Order: sequence, then C-alpha cells, then structure tokens
Amino acid sequence: MDAARTDPVLVAGQADEMTQLTAYLHRQRVAGEPPPEPWASAPWEQDWEWHQAATWEQEEVWELYEVAVARAEAVLAGRRADQPAATTMRAGSPMNLRWVLLHLIEEYARHLGHADLIRESIDGQTG
Repeated sequence: MDAARTDPVLVAGQADEMTQLTAYLHRQRVAGEPPPEPWASAPWEQDWEWHQAATWEQEEVWELYEVAVARAEAVLAGRRADQPAATTMRAGSPMNLRWVLLHLIEEYARHLGHADLIRESIDGQTG
C-alpha cells in the first residue's frame, strides 16, 4: 500500500475523507458536538485530509474510521429519521437525520466507486 502513502488521491485519502465526513455529519451536524481529533486541530488547508492520510500507517486510518463509525452509531441510537439535527443547512433550512443518512450513502457510494477504479487500475479486474 506504499502508493496510498505517496499519492493523496488513493485509498488512504479516500478512507480518511470518509472518516472525517462520518464524524462531521454525526457528531457536529446531528449531535451538535465539536469535531474530534485529529480534525479539531487540523490546519484546514487545501485537501488536508487527503494529504494527512498519506502520512499515516494503514492501521491508523482504519482505527480512526472504526472510532468514527462507533460514535456515529451511538449518536444514531434512539433517533428517528424525521428528527431535526442540531444544526441547519447552510441556507438555514432545517436538516433531519434522513437527509444526513442519505447524504452519507451518496458520499460512500461515490468514494467506493473511486476505490474500485483504483483497484481495477492495479489488478486489471472489472466488476
């Protein structure tokens, strides 16, 4: 997985972006909590999450992901899909859990498609 550490658009960067998005949508948008580390103190320069992940070991990337998913599951426990989130959309309109979950599904689908293209370029297998 050396290429994932040297090219920020490969799998490590995608995994970190999905980890950050999972944490952001559930902790900040749904629960109204502050962002967790390492993102709370991140120097949010252009594509920080992609470049930072390229410096981490694969185990670190997946450990952060597992923590984000566990926290997201805890935030979701007992909530209804139509329940308002702690924050609103950028335009000020209400946001509910259904919107958050659908947005997350869209993002996961997009990034898993990207990961599949990367894998295909490595092993030549399709499907």
